[in-house]
Amino acid sequence: MAMVHAFSPSPSGGGSNPPSPSGGGQGGGFRIICVDDEASWSDLEESIRTDTREHGWNTAMTEQYIALSRWRAAKTPHRFCLAYDRERAVAHVGLFQHGPIAYLHGLYTRPDARRRGAGGALTLAMPAEADAIGSARLTLQCIDDGYLPGYYRRLGYRAVGEQHLWNKPV
Repeated sequence: MAMVHAFSPSPSGGGSNPPSPSGGGQGGGFRIICVDDEASWSDLEESIRTDTREHGWNTAMTEQYIALSRWRAAKTPHRFCLAYDRERAVAHVGLFQHGPIAYLHGLYTRPDARRRGAGGALTLAMPAEADAIGSARLTLQCIDDGYLPGYYRRLGYRAVGEQHLWNKPV
């Protein structure tokens, strides 16, 4: 069983609010963009490959996930955003819209760029992006591993619930 916390931005905010990626912009010294052309897709795919290698995925799984991500972006209200340090994509995140709610998922920062603010800059840019696509609320979930809940609280999010996930071997 794992405990999952659901978070939404605090009404009072918290941290800084970088501009929405829809209009491009800087966030904490990082350039934040939403993936919208082949060059940015190439950067996202490289970031996904780094992410999945770190987590032990094989090549077939990674390529299937990339294909699914492209399909989601083309066929559903789903987008992906990147944080650039100079000309290099160092972090990515997904944003899925379902009715009035946007869901932040899959935040990843390259190991050699961690603890420099790229993930935070992306996360802080997402409320404006969610608003720009017509969402009234932004939600994310994380495992209660001791680190992530505090991380999201420092970025101005607040816990709004808990969920227990159960599984059974088959």
